[in-house]
Amino acid sequence: MQGVLAGFATIGAVIGLGLLLAHLGVLRSDSQLLLTRLVFFVATPALLFQTLSTAPVGQILSSALAAAALSFVGTAAVYVLLARTVWHRSTGDTVLGALSSA
Repeated sequence: MQGVLAGFATIGAVIGLGLLLAHLGVLRSDSQLLLTRLVFFVATPALLFQTLSTAPVGQILSSALAAAALSFVGTAAVYVLLARTVWHRSTGDTVLGALSSA
């Protein structure tokens, strides 16, 4: 758990540093976009991989994971059903809504 907190602290520090540099005018908007994409597409998946690679398998594949997965699928399914039949949302809006609701 301490490794996860250290990883999130590192990502938070990168975000905070980027915010400070943007506020001071050191970074332009394209640099801000680069840092955002770096954290979202590189640092966060690397943190997830590193955390899961060192965790015991029994801790990862537990009943809590099954409950979370069922909750996710159930909530997303209810949203998709309502979005397509009642609210007549487009496919893109339905996907985003289902991910957000779940």
